Amino acid sequence: MTGAYLLLSTESIPVVGQKVTVRFSGFRADVSPAVEATVMYVNSSSLYGEQLHGIGVHFIRQFSISDL
Repeated sequence: MTGAYLLLSTESIPVVGQKVTVRFSGFRADVSPAVEATVMYVNSSSLYGEQLHGIGVHFIRQFSISDL
């Protein structure tokens, strides 16, 4: 896996080029390693009055789902 599209509900809006750490839940009892990534794309919208931010990230190190 080289990247992902994530939805966030946060007040601090990520910016393109920002380095982030991603943790996945639902894999191996939610004990997944942190994965370093770079934000490549950002869009914002509102759903039921809640501000959402979609971010496309590129993982700094390629990995497979079995690594999680």
